[in-house]
Amino acid sequence: LVELLRVGSREKALVAALVHWADVDYDEDAKKARLIEAAALAESAFQDSALAIRCYEKVLDVDGGHPLALDHLVRLEREAGNHERVADLLETRIEVEMDPDARLSLRKQLAATHAALERVTDAISAWQGALDEAPEDLDAIGALERLYEATERWGDLEALVERRLEIARTPEESIAARVRLARLAESPFGRRDDAIEQLREILEEDANNAEALDELERLHTSAQEWVELVALLERRAAEPPDGGGGGAA
Repeated sequence: LVELLRVGSREKALVAALVHWADVDYDEDAKKARLIEAAALAESAFQDSALAIRCYEKVLDVDGGHPLALDHLVRLEREAGNHERVADLLETRIEVEMDPDARLSLRKQLAATHAALERVTDAISAWQGALDEAPEDLDAIGALERLYEATERWGDLEALVERRLEIARTPEESIAARVRLARLAESPFGRRDDAIEQLREILEEDANNAEALDELERLHTSAQEWVELVALLERRAAEPPDGGGGGAA
């Protein structure tokens, strides 16, 4: 019957026959192959995403970690806006993926899905998983920084910015991380001396760094440290007309 339906280009009947054949077949590999063919036909021949989803779900009933069925279900459920189901599927897909790069990509998808569901704690966990896969991944670091700041997890944020400093590849990246550490040290931690030390370390790398000088000027002014402020202003007044050095981006 299946072969006759193939020749006759009767796609809907063919899909039904393939699904029925899979239901009664004892060979699990053949069962999965027929369901995957039926799902692909349901999408390509008559754009029935719901039927395709049912076919891929049947594949998972046979093999709960089938990568191809999981990938298609993630895509179809995302297109349907079923983000909770997408998150569950991605969790399973990550468990069966062996390639580190692919697993990193899947973890990022999972984090974005939790963000869409406004599950901040789960999004943080997913991004932490991505960072475990690739400790220097700047996308994961940036996303976690934003989430830590939004949830006022200052200790975690400070540790992450310190990691940025460790992996900085350019003076600009190093300076930007130190400026952020200085601001964190001052507020919310109230470690003003640490903040000043970070800013001075910036000036050791870039003696005329405008952002570090601005921060030091603000700190000395707020604490009414007039001697230090005068020395700083004299230093700035002696800078070359072009500023001598750049600020961090």
